[in-house]
Amino acid sequence: MLNRILVISFIALFAITVIEVGVLLYGQIVPKAVQTSSHSILVPSPTPQFIPLLQRSIQNGSMVGSTLTNNFEGKITQIDTKGGIAPFNNLAYDTKIVISREINKSTPFYLSKEAILKITVEKIVDGNQVPITIDDLSISDTVKVKTVWQLNPQTGKYDQFIQGDVLKTN
Repeated sequence: MLNRILVISFIALFAITVIEVGVLLYGQIVPKAVQTSSHSILVPSPTPQFIPLLQRSIQNGSMVGSTLTNNFEGKITQIDTKGGIAPFNNLAYDTKIVISREINKSTPFYLSKEAILKITVEKIVDGNQVPITIDDLSISDTVKVKTVWQLNPQTGKYDQFIQGDVLKTN
């Protein structure tokens, strides 16, 4: 009888431990909502709760790839084709496009010539998406922007731009 009580107690404690470990891991895998500034830079980072799991996966070699997709909407408020140096990473850019949804809240996109080659630009004409070039975009155009980034295993950041899509909706 005593052995039976000990076995049942052991099983109950083991189950509780498994559940607690599951909750701990679930909290790292499924991050809580994080409010971000509308003045975000082009290269996003994973949420803080996800970073330790991401780093362990990179270090132990189990992560073979990861992509991050971001979607933006707004009106183009600025287009700079003179080029310059992006303030957040000190890399050269050829074109800067800024979109806004609200006054004084904007998102800049710093684009190199290489990045522009990876971007599909289209507009809606009679309900159909028609290809255009980035040069066809103008200030006050309403756009939807999608960016896709690949994880750089050496840095643990999503800093490898894969593709972009811009849809002019007006």
